[in-house]
Amino acid sequence: MVNRARAVCADGPHHENFEWLLFTHDVRLEFETNVFGAHRVIRAALPFLRQHRHGHIIGVLSVAGIVAGPIAGFYHASKWAFEALRESLAREVLFSVC
Repeated sequence: MVNRARAVCADGPHHENFEWLLFTHDVRLEFETNVFGAHRVIRAALPFLRQHRHGHIIGVLSVAGIVAGPIAGFYHASKWAFEALRESLAREVLFSVC
């Protein structure tokens, strides 16, 4: 299973403090897509993979999951959250199979 979610809030005002002017709804959309959407896909696929005791979950990330830049703080935060979820899941699945 390959999980490549992406949401970018691009409809906000263009300003040097752009991220802090976003509506809460826009920020939630970032996390809904990049974190909770990925969680739902993984949760649906994991029972099948466990049943067959074989398979891979591949999370496609960008550098945004490692290094944060200006103007996209919430996007970076959602990617970092997915990276943490992915790392934790890898260890949980590894230890639950043994």
